[in-house]
Amino acid sequence: MSAPNKHLILSKVDVEVLRLAYDYDGLSSDLFLKAMFPKPSARSYGYTRISRLAQSGLLNRTRLPSLTGIGSGQSFFTLGREGRKVMASLWDIPRTDLIRKETPISILFVAHHLFICTIRLNITQATQPPNSGAEIIEWRTERQLRAQAIKGNRQRHANHILIPDAYFTLAAPSGQHASFCLEADMGTLSRRRWAEKLSLYNKSEHRAILVVVPNEKRDRELVELTLEVAKKSHIDTTRFWYANIQHLSASHILSQPVWTVAGVGPTTLLPHVSTNSSLSFSSTLKTAPPTQDHIRLPGPMENNKP
Repeated sequence: MSAPNKHLILSKVDVEVLRLAYDYDGLSSDLFLKAMFPKPSARSYGYTRISRLAQSGLLNRTRLPSLTGIGSGQSFFTLGREGRKVMASLWDIPRTDLIRKETPISILFVAHHLFICTIRLNITQATQPPNSGAEIIEWRTERQLRAQAIKGNRQRHANHILIPDAYFTLAAPSGQHASFCLEADMGTLSRRRWAEKLSLYNKSEHRAILVVVPNEKRDRELVELTLEVAKKSHIDTTRFWYANIQHLSASHILSQPVWTVAGVGPTTLLPHVSTNSSLSFSSTLKTAPPTQDHIRLPGPMENNKP
């Protein structure tokens, strides 16, 4: 890695890039550009800026393996040593309080991580003008959920603990809010394992589990499996909402009927946040509005600290 550039002056956009790298546990170059530099005319500048942050030691860059087996993969960026110093200073906390996240190595782990990040980013952008008007007031990653589960569980191993890929809470413009578990399915989990997971969720306190799949075929398979398991185990199928990632653009993911509730049919996500009492709503939660020159990022750092 190149020596840090001590003379690099950080802009607000640079700081947001660093915060995004930490909050998402790393992103590919394409997702960084989608999040921070969505206009085609800004992509070249955006990539140059991200590269400069990497050259200065503020970001770590890893070349990912190709997901298709052809050519080289994208660059994967995580918060670097110098970036950790910047964020610790910004949040006025010791650097040791910043959780270190190792760069994923397995190609399947990388694909799954970026799959989750894509969903999260689409939901985030769906909450920004001129879209839904909703707001993400909490987002917990699988890493955070696993650490919490292990800490609160006396078992020495976490293999038998139900841990979603993410857990988040949406607030509607009315002020009501609802929480969701997210399962990002890459089509690799067997029917038996999925049946076990459905039963575990049915015994849990979670009322809405969003399952995102890579294609229509997998979507139909899991909806049918859910109904089959329900006949044998009497699970509540209305807890499980399925969607194809190809239909979950920022303009559709919250407000369009792209989700299929097992045994019910197509539905939209956002109206349930403001009208469906089955999702355990609480009273209005007031949060500070984001500044205009920052992208709004979900998660535990909404108040500028981790």
